[in-house]
Amino acid sequence: GHKKNPTKTISSKFKSQLAALIQVMGATAPHFVRCIKPNKELKSGIFTNQMVLRQLSYAGILEVCIIRKHGYPIRLNENEFFHRYKLLTSGHALDGPVAGKCWDVNALLRELSLMGLLKDNLWQLGNPDEKSEEQPKVFMKD
Repeated sequence: GHKKNPTKTISSKFKSQLAALIQVMGATAPHFVRCIKPNKELKSGIFTNQMVLRQLSYAGILEVCIIRKHGYPIRLNENEFFHRYKLLTSGHALDGPVAGKCWDVNALLRELSLMGLLKDNLWQLGNPDEKSEEQPKVFMKD
């Protein structure tokens, strides 16, 4: 019989490295840092408005800012939201465990709405992907 050569080809190495990269990216929540040059001279203390705006526009950051401004710029997971805003309520509707938690974000949202502190059209409770282990988030407008 004829034995296969045990050495990997360049394309098989690339394919396995790409598969490993996709697996890592799927298991993480990457954040990207954009570097903006403040001026052509690259000197501190000098800020060229048009140059910075052009870079922000080309990178799509201005569009993201506009979308977030018109959308829901405040995004807190339900644990952060609950512990930050529970102090505004009497707390009587918030007692007792719900779904294995010692707090109920839905009760807090209802109570804040009833108190007039949170208008119904200015917030939304969102659930992350089913595959995600993230907590649901509370999205609020300014």
